[in-house]
Amino acid sequence: MYQDKILVRQLGLQPYEPVSQAMHEFTDTRDENTPDEIWLVEHFPVFTPGSGPVKQSMY
Repeated sequence: MYQDKILVRQLGLQPYEPVSQAMHEFTDTRDENTPDEIWLVEHFPVFTPGSGPVKQSMY
């Protein structure tokens, strides 16, 4: 179903993991009647070790 409205959520500075989980839950539970949403959110830097074969300390 076509919807002509989009909900914009201004969440400000938030921890990465809880917002990521909330986005996944929103996506998993929405249906054709759920309005589209744009989430405006900022999070502190997230450091990952990458997917390469060498496991070295990042520090």
